[in-house]
Amino acid sequence: ALRTQGPMVLGGLSGAVTGTFRALALSVGVLIVPVFTIYLLIDFDAVVTRSAKLVPRRFYPKVSSIASDIHRTLGQYIRGQVTANIVLATLYSVGLHFVGIPLGVPIGVLTGLFAFVPYVGFGFFFSVALILAVLEGSGILTVLGVIAVMGAVQLLDAFIITPRVVGGAVGLKPIEVLLTMMAAGTLFGFVGVLLAVPIGAVLKILVHHAAQSYLRSEYYLQEPPGAHDHETVVARAARAVADAAQEKGAS
Repeated sequence: ALRTQGPMVLGGLSGAVTGTFRALALSVGVLIVPVFTIYLLIDFDAVVTRSAKLVPRRFYPKVSSIASDIHRTLGQYIRGQVTANIVLATLYSVGLHFVGIPLGVPIGVLTGLFAFVPYVGFGFFFSVALILAVLEGSGILTVLGVIAVMGAVQLLDAFIITPRVVGGAVGLKPIEVLLTMMAAGTLFGFVGVLLAVPIGAVLKILVHHAAQSYLRSEYYLQEPPGAHDHETVVARAARAVADAAQEKGAS
């Protein structure tokens, strides 16, 4: 029996250890983002000042314009994300309150506030709400109510709230937000979904400035060879026609 069950036990222990380390790595990754953000905000002005001194003077106006646009867009992203979190917290808390689970309002508020962390915040508080619904013993309808509320608000967030509120704040259209999040999630997973909207907004700014520089460049504005000669021939022909008409009118 030991020989038969030994590999199964070892496989189960290995899976549990691997899952534990993955969960810890994910938790550390989630915690690193706000910590890094806080320290970056503390030293942001000093970093900007030192970086500006390294930019060659002939490029400084253009770089300064791009940096100002990025800075303004990221600020609008944070304000849009906070607004979306408040809307989500309200929807979650009201829905769970009407479902009737214990601590429905606090769970809804926390779910909305942690919505900026993809999957983790929603998954954790969804599990907590389900556990409380089961422990309450109110029946299957309460459990189904929790699933319906959490699922409906999650769909609203994915297809309406985040694309319109957060995307609108940074100048991205809803379809651009959805495509950016899908592409970033496919390529970079959790981190890609977390940073999809601000990175998409920054890339849009860079593409816009690149297009404007191209449209003002000599390469774009340079006329094709012989254009002036062609214009001269056309002008001479027009002048000849005008002179002939004038002579005909005088005669």
